[in-house]
Amino acid sequence: MICPLFKKNYVYILKKEGQIKYYKNDGFNYQYIDYSICDKYFSGKTKKTFQRFLSHGFVGLLVSKGGEWASYAWLSKTDTVGPDHLPINLQKKPINWIFHCRTKNKYRGEGLYKSCLSKLCDTSLKNNHSVMIDTNHKNVASQKAIIDIGFEQSGALYLFILPKKVRNFKFVTRTAIGHWDKEQKHNYE
Repeated sequence: MICPLFKKNYVYILKKEGQIKYYKNDGFNYQYIDYSICDKYFSGKTKKTFQRFLSHGFVGLLVSKGGEWASYAWLSKTDTVGPDHLPINLQKKPINWIFHCRTKNKYRGEGLYKSCLSKLCDTSLKNNHSVMIDTNHKNVASQKAIIDIGFEQSGALYLFILPKKVRNFKFVTRTAIGHWDKEQKHNYE
């Protein structure tokens, strides 16, 4: 039997009064991801995923130090479809959505995630559009960083992620089916 994976993510929207600027330097380099950056820093599945993001028009931000990647984050823009982990009704909305963020283990706790969020928010706010982000309801460290940057709670996403065996059928066009409960309060665990 093939069962979908159930996920609950908390959703946040950047406060209208603006975000808190937070940039970590200390020898870290910030650059927007293009195909040459993909080739230089990534390989395999990650490289293919990032190339797909670029082909969709998403904006990627890379933080590197000493020739290796330290952190990255991605942003869908109002003129692109949203990230594929979102339900289709949200993918079609003209929203700037930050997604697919990661910090290499040895660089965690150095504020790189906050820096990526802050820089991507700057990119979005130049066009006066709202910025949203979601994270797993159990990822308290990310939730704290998101709130520190100036985001506020905006409910929860309840997602059913379809297994690859199902997504590989030609008639299946989505990876996630779900619902955004905008009134859901966040319970931090």
